[in-house]
Amino acid sequence: MISAKSLLYQSVLLRWALLLRRCGQRSFTYRPLERWTGGDALLVAPHPDDECLGAAGTLLRHRAQGDRVAVVIVTDGSGSRAVTGERAARAALRRREAECACARLGVDLTWLGWPEAGWQAQPSLAALRERVEKATLLYLPSVVDFHPDHLAVARIVAPWLRADQRVRVYELSVPLTPTLTTLLVDTTEVAATAHDALQCHHSQRGAWQPLVRRMAYRSALHGMAQCEPFWALDGAAYQRMVNAAAWQWQTTPFRGLRPRPFSDGAAYWQGQAARRALWQAASGEA
Repeated sequence: MISAKSLLYQSVLLRWALLLRRCGQRSFTYRPLERWTGGDALLVAPHPDDECLGAAGTLLRHRAQGDRVAVVIVTDGSGSRAVTGERAARAALRRREAECACARLGVDLTWLGWPEAGWQAQPSLAALRERVEKATLLYLPSVVDFHPDHLAVARIVAPWLRADQRVRVYELSVPLTPTLTTLLVDTTEVAATAHDALQCHHSQRGAWQPLVRRMAYRSALHGMAQCEPFWALDGAAYQRMVNAAAWQWQTTPFRGLRPRPFSDGAAYWQGQAARRALWQAASGEA
């Protein structure tokens, strides 16, 4: 039986989706969209579960056409407050969940296992750099965000990139919005498998449940049943974009989706000036 609270939350979600659909064209700058193309790819995830939250459906699209896909998970996820026990046990659980998810996605997993929150100098930094420098197509985290690990990983990898590399920025805590979206991947046909992969991260269900609501909002904004948005850049533009993001988690101009849906709209409208500034910086206009 559906609870009164669940019905209330669903009603609020639908109202936000309707408002985004009605006001989206006036509130956001819609960019021309590129056509999705495949190819062997590398995704760098700050935490275990970011690979699913950011691009699970797209990775499945890559695999469906025979592309080789690798995922590098940077931190061990042991800082999660949703997991009890000693730090080593928390890390072991998060690794098992990531292995389950990547197996369902059909991608190769490299687990760096840096301790979450306090990992800036690690021996495996050179190994990460080697993987990034060899890739031609990368899925990288966004600085349209407030999580310190998301921001830190973006800032670590950006200097290693070359102009001839293709980058697709995926959204995590904060929506890119149409102002920064230049690539939409239709994930309708693989949505069930993507959902199964996300379920592997069962310890984080409370943390990622708010982000699942993005599916309804993406559909409202872009007119697709299921889709994943990206900001497609070359390596040099990604560097300029990251360099223009001067904020830390305490000073970020953005906000994300909260556990309850009542303020979801603010995640889309707050920080629009900062998004436009990032666009200008990436384009070399700033």
